[in-house]
Amino acid sequence: MRPRTMKMITVPLKGKGMMAGRGLTVKGFDKKGQALSWDFSIHEPGVYDVVAICNMGDDIEWAADDRVRATVAGQVVEGPLTEYKRVETLVKMAESHCILGTVKIEHAGPYSLTFELTSDFDDVKPSFRGAMLMPSVSRGE
Repeated sequence: MRPRTMKMITVPLKGKGMMAGRGLTVKGFDKKGQALSWDFSIHEPGVYDVVAICNMGDDIEWAADDRVRATVAGQVVEGPLTEYKRVETLVKMAESHCILGTVKIEHAGPYSLTFELTSDFDDVKPSFRGAMLMPSVSRGE
């Protein structure tokens, strides 16, 4: 998945105006019905795992009923933020990759991917770094 546009912006805490955002983390995304969306282009049709990328500390675990719905290419998958893989970033920050489900994209072209919370995250609140479509591999399911 390659971004079509890089129109991310942040509002500085001090001063006025906006600046281009890099390494954007979305916090405060913790109430049922809130949504995030990305536009992207698929160059190779196929079967993909929909992955939510979150910042995590060593001791963070979400409740089993904390769920996220992903919509892409007219398909909807929903699941808990269960860590599939932990990745160390260049700035020594742990990212958790959470697979929400699998979709089949049959044609190359532009698409949108939306994450919507289907429950309130009361105890531990996620910090989303991004989304990824990863070629699906059997995980013993």
